[in-house]
Amino acid sequence: MTLMIKPPDKAVLLARKVAPVAVYPVSASGRGTARVLRGYRDWMLCKKREDSAARADVYYKEADAIRAHQHARIKGTLIGLVVLVAGLVLIWVLTPPWVQFSVVLAIWSMLVLAGRQAPGKVAPRSHGDLLWAGIEQLNAAFLASGLIKKDQTVTMVERPHADGKGSTVTIDLPPGITAAAAIASKERLASALALDENGLVLARVRSDGGHAGRLSIWATKGDPFAAGSGHHPLLGEQSWNAWRGAPFGLDARGREIKLRLVGSNMLIGAAPNAGKTFAGRSAAAPFVLDPGAVLLIANGKGDDAWAAAEQTAAAYVRGYDDNAAARVNAMLDRVIAEMDARNARRTGSKLTEGRSRDADDPMPLMLVLIDELQNFTGNTTPDPGSDERKPPTLGQLISRKLTHLAKNARSSGIILLLLTQRPDDDSLPKGLRAVLMTRFALRTRDRWNSDMILGPDFSARGYSTAQDDWLKGVGILVPDDDDNESAVASYPTLRTFEVPDEEWEALCRRGAALRRDQGHGDGWNPGGGGEGPVNPIEPAQPDVEADELPENLIALREYLLRPGNEFRASFELQRELGINSRELTQLMSSLGLSADRDYILDAVAGTKRRVWGYRVSQALAAIEDAEADAA
Repeated sequence: MTLMIKPPDKAVLLARKVAPVAVYPVSASGRGTARVLRGYRDWMLCKKREDSAARADVYYKEADAIRAHQHARIKGTLIGLVVLVAGLVLIWVLTPPWVQFSVVLAIWSMLVLAGRQAPGKVAPRSHGDLLWAGIEQLNAAFLASGLIKKDQTVTMVERPHADGKGSTVTIDLPPGITAAAAIASKERLASALALDENGLVLARVRSDGGHAGRLSIWATKGDPFAAGSGHHPLLGEQSWNAWRGAPFGLDARGREIKLRLVGSNMLIGAAPNAGKTFAGRSAAAPFVLDPGAVLLIANGKGDDAWAAAEQTAAAYVRGYDDNAAARVNAMLDRVIAEMDARNARRTGSKLTEGRSRDADDPMPLMLVLIDELQNFTGNTTPDPGSDERKPPTLGQLISRKLTHLAKNARSSGIILLLLTQRPDDDSLPKGLRAVLMTRFALRTRDRWNSDMILGPDFSARGYSTAQDDWLKGVGILVPDDDDNESAVASYPTLRTFEVPDEEWEALCRRGAALRRDQGHGDGWNPGGGGEGPVNPIEPAQPDVEADELPENLIALREYLLRPGNEFRASFELQRELGINSRELTQLMSSLGLSADRDYILDAVAGTKRRVWGYRVSQALAAIEDAEADAA
């Protein structure tokens, strides 16, 4: 069967051409009516004044005055409507038809002009136009995302207002629905609003004007991080005070996010090629430019990413072999000794800037930076200096010592900055991860890795970095809450500043020059328990010359006279004297002493263990006899 299609009549074709022309004035007058009513509504409700008060954060102060103006304008509107209706009735009754027609035509023409639109073009939308659309759009989005039911609505606390490249609005959710629930559904809400996830920022409002159901919403079109964050501001500085903190990156609104690590410890985790090195450099930059800060750096990648900082560091380890792991282990021993010495000398609950810069007894900030942490904590070589039947591995020792420092050292001005791309329990033990209070996660492979860095259940709460399309340097920051005074509680998504190799090298050269100018250019480790300039990981000399023996005896006696247990472990004596086990045995044998075994409390592991060591009373008596013989 053949299907015959009848061509349209000429009248139909003409109607199709004429209809849009005839309909246009009607549609334009409808748009004009809506625009006039909307503009009059904004005037009547004092919208401009509300927006100004909201931008200046004085909305609650001016609320009563704004309401008074609104009531006055509403009253004036009612009186005006009465007068307008009376005037139209008089015109309709007392004037001829052509005058009536002219009045109606004039009003209609003005409405058409108000609603006119260029043919084939759509009026451009402003940034955050979905928020400007009003409460109806927000209710529809929250309903579509499953956050509210059909019989529930959100309430606008502050009208939408321009905020940087987007718009901000504050709403109250229906009773029983929390801001935390909305944040956890951020992706669904962004989809309902047709926005990029990074272009939507949700935060619970705290402080006096907030409660559990009050939500701040900021929105903009597109990905706000696509333009980049630019180079780090400190790259143009000649020096810096690390106590002040420093800029770390820009959030979605383009605001500078400041990072202050004093009194905290930081973990940075990411998948490969996600921007971890730039993030680490951004965090370390203020310490490099502070000549009074001490840097101890271990680069487990073995590349040149941190080589430029070696000239500013009191200790530098590069590589991930057994020798490098042993040197990191020794470095941490010296850091623990420094922490103990500071705790014995300082007063107060934590180190202050004034006490830190005391010329007579300085306790400078000390940054312990370890990149590719998993290459050290995963080392399976047994500890060569252990006397135990089943000695711990170097990786286990490093993990225990880092945990001990993270728990106890931050009040003494010692800060850990740890970077890793494998944040599992083997490479980053749960006990260590739990006490690293400042965390930054860049792009990760999955939500499990994201939660390993940010914390348990962060993905379920709406904070996940398992985003394959995230740009390099974009991540979520979980700051230490001690210095958080913001009324809007949130964990910001930001893009770190760029720190290219050439500019990083220039910054490190400035840091090294500052240290040389102050006499700290030779691996200076101020404080150090009164030991003077030392390199915390300088390998011990293999032999002890005869003329060095008195110095070792003096150092040994000074250590034994310090308050402590009657039994001192061999590894403690080796650490204090800077000698190895063979040299310690030779020294003690010259005094007529032999090692014994006893139990000590392991401050790192929190348990007792049996080790080799010496009795303080016996050692002091032997030293007195040796001095008497020398005399």
